Amino acid sequence: MPVFKGSSQKIFLVLYALALIVVATTTPISPSEAYLFFQSETTPTVLLMHLGSFVVANELGMRLFFLVLGFVNAYLFYRLAEDFFTKTEERFLALDFYLMLPGVIASTVLANDAVIIAFLVLLFLYLHVHGKSIFSLLPLFLLAFVHWSALYFYLILVLYSLFQKKREIFWAAIAVIVFYMMFGVAMPEPTSGNHFFEMLGIYATIFSPLLFVYLFYALYRTLLRGDRRLLWYVSFGTLVISLVLSLQERIKITDFSAYLMLGIIVAVHSYLSSLKVRLKRFQKGYRISFAIIVSSLILSSMTMLLHQPIYRIFGSKYYPLVASVYEPYDRAQKLKSNGKKCVEESRQKVLYQMRYYGLSRCF
Repeated sequence: MPVFKGSSQKIFLVLYALALIVVATTTPISPSEAYLFFQSETTPTVLLMHLGSFVVANELGMRLFFLVLGFVNAYLFYRLAEDFFTKTEERFLALDFYLMLPGVIASTVLANDAVIIAFLVLLFLYLHVHGKSIFSLLPLFLLAFVHWSALYFYLILVLYSLFQKKREIFWAAIAVIVFYMMFGVAMPEPTSGNHFFEMLGIYATIFSPLLFVYLFYALYRTLLRGDRRLLWYVSFGTLVISLVLSLQERIKITDFSAYLMLGIIVAVHSYLSSLKVRLKRFQKGYRISFAIIVSSLILSSMTMLLHQPIYRIFGSKYYPLVASVYEPYDRAQKLKSNGKKCVEESRQKVLYQMRYYGLSRCF
């Protein structure tokens, strides 16, 4: 029961791509992007931001490669779904859910680590599923240079190989763990405090609340009685690890979201499996639940895509989520229109945003 059928699917994909390009072009630089853009450390994310800015000297240029990777991720996700669904419309259903995730939209239109993590993990899973084990080692090793969460991903691979008796994956995972210890990204300094409910709130935001609840149920249901494939281990493992870590430290939205969002395939597969084994007269409850979850997801997605007009209409008081993006931008434009070349500001990330718009700190 796909969201779109036939030619409607093609129209949706075209409009979706155009919408992301418009959002990436018109959204001012965010605090996290500004910090990454001006930091001295050269990471893959920072490198791609500067390369894109060299090609196109505006916000779109800074986000250009992340936008391209987001589209490539969509293709890899669809190809990965072929291992779970025999029908084309079922694969497109999973893809539509994935594309409409607020977290996927945000990671595609903004420069961040998550889209690179998702690309490498999807590429690894795709190559692994299609029997290209040797080539799948490359994204595993590259992931070590992108983000510290790679270490936990490698540990999940070890667990998968032990439970499923996959000797080749076990030794590959051990090899990349050793490689990560020698050359990988350094682990961040932990922050004290219990942020468990904050982490749940983050996941509810990047999935939409109702879809996250169902994803949690689908992953747990698969644990009890289901087809526990590698994709399930990746999704369920990162969910458990992130929630456990959140009991002691604050977890960023980009740390584990890329891994967990791939679990959409498991959620859609679980729903369709439950629907197919029931007679049509007993499917009403499932269809109603499906419609409610889809409506919630569409609402969350449209809020993300239309955040600029929503903010302009209601302001920061009623839509504070993007205030940190638009308030510095509006302030910078006002100062520049008045002939100012500096700004009085003590917040470092805001200063980075002002620096991007050509304003330095007043002394």
